[in-house]
Amino acid sequence: MNNDNNENKWIWESGEKFEFSSWCPGEPNNWGGFESAVQFNKNAGMDPNGVGKWNDMPSDSKTYFIIEIENPKTSK
Repeated sequence: MNNDNNENKWIWESGEKFEFSSWCPGEPNNWGGFESAVQFNKNAGMDPNGVGKWNDMPSDSKTYFIIEIENPKTSK
C-alpha cells in the first residue's frame, strides 16, 4: 500500500479499494516529508500499542514485506 500519487490517499498495489487500516498511534505522519509506503510493525520500540500495527515509511526503505498471491483454486 502506498500514497505515491496523492499524499492523502492510500491505495493497494493491486488497485483494490482501501477499506481497512490499523495504524500505530500517531500514524501516518509523513515524518520528514518522505513516507509514502506502509510497514507492519513486528515490534514498536517503547510503544506496546504499536505492535502489529502499521507505520508509514519511505518507499525506498529496505525491509521485509508481505505479498498477496491469488489462489488459483479459488479464483474465478
